Amino acid sequence: MLGASSSNLVWYKLGQWAEERARLNQRATDLVFGRRTVQVDQSYIDSLHAAAQQAGEAADHNYAAGVSWRKTSQRLDAELDEAKMLLADREAVIRQCDHTIAQLRDSLSQERKAHTKDRGNLYSLLGTLQILREAEKAGKAEWPEFQELKRLADKEAESMSRGERFPGYSGEQYQRYRYLVKALSA
Repeated sequence: MLGASSSNLVWYKLGQWAEERARLNQRATDLVFGRRTVQVDQSYIDSLHAAAQQAGEAADHNYAAGVSWRKTSQRLDAELDEAKMLLADREAVIRQCDHTIAQLRDSLSQERKAHTKDRGNLYSLLGTLQILREAEKAGKAEWPEFQELKRLADKEAESMSRGERFPGYSGEQYQRYRYLVKALSA
């Protein structure tokens, strides 16, 4: 038994020396290549695993948040495009309304001019009738000027009663009208 144990001991020692030589060779190789051997506690490795787990969870959360933001951004882009189309439609309606308002203002302006002219013709007729009434009170009803002015007033009233605009007097007609008014007013 002793023999077997001494040979085992020799083999054991040879194994230790071989292991020691391999360790020294490894250290020499590490020094040449700039590598160092580090001893680490299991608690440090566990904390590194925990940090890696937390970093993975944070990365998953950030990825999910990025996907959510991207979807939100795409939805907002679609809403913005829709809002731009609605705005363009509203602007077209506003332009149409502005055009309609301009047409109505033009029409109103023309109606006001026509009304002003009609009102002017009415005032002119009333003025002529007033002169005829005063001349009649003064006893000038038999005068030829009175009769001529009465015919002009009847023509004007007839034209206005048919809804036509009385064109008024121009040039010589106006001079004649002024003469008749002066003659009967004096």
